Amino acid sequence: MTARRLHISAFHPTGTAAAGADPEHSPTDPEGHLRGVHGILITDWLGTAQLP
Repeated sequence: MTARRLHISAFHPTGTAAAGADPEHSPTDPEGHLRGVHGILITDWLGTAQLP
């Protein structure tokens, strides 16, 4: 592969959205399931266990 054919991008689009029980203000439920879309689970670093 030549350098002309190789494309690497450091662009990583991100955003924020609250997770929670209020469907008016949260696109996900408290377990991370995307409201209105079956089978989609949203995960991020905040969903991991805290280390002591």
